[in-house]
Amino acid sequence: MSNPGISPDGRNVAVPETQPGAVDVFDTHSRRRLAQLRVDDGPPSFARFSRDGRLLMTGSSDGRVRVFSARDWHPLGPAFPVAGGPVTSVDASPDDRTIVTSAIDGQIGLWDLASRRPIGAPLPGPENTFAVALFAPDGNHVYTVFRDGRGYRWDVRPSAWNDQACAVADRRLSRAEWHELLPGREYAPAC
Repeated sequence: MSNPGISPDGRNVAVPETQPGAVDVFDTHSRRRLAQLRVDDGPPSFARFSRDGRLLMTGSSDGRVRVFSARDWHPLGPAFPVAGGPVTSVDASPDDRTIVTSAIDGQIGLWDLASRRPIGAPLPGPENTFAVALFAPDGNHVYTVFRDGRGYRWDVRPSAWNDQACAVADRRLSRAEWHELLPGREYAPAC
């Protein structure tokens, strides 16, 4: 299974699996190949342009993601692992700072693009179920649809995480707890 990506302006199409480990980018008007991008050793399974057309994100069958500049087709860092199986979707937040990934095993992850590090634990959902995840146009939510028909919406704003942490704790840290856990920082509990 491979999914091509079309740029927002309709000028370019990125086609995975034209040769092992590569994605070809074509001009849709001239049909000329603009670039052949080396994704990883595993076959690419997915290609998607960011909403602003500045990034091309690719996923591979071995669970890795690689991001390219859609201006000059250069990689923006090495491929990095996001799942234990084939990547089924990759999407960038409107500011291109965060990506959300989904995999054939149902894993949904948020990633800081600059550091290539996960943002928290994977988002909860059905395990071992094919999924596709996308950011809402405003970047405040992630929507995911699973093959079994279930769909989820997660609020991914940091303020929502703070609210959830406070709801789980059901209290604020005392001054003594604050100074024990966060020595040298001014007392300013979030809840």
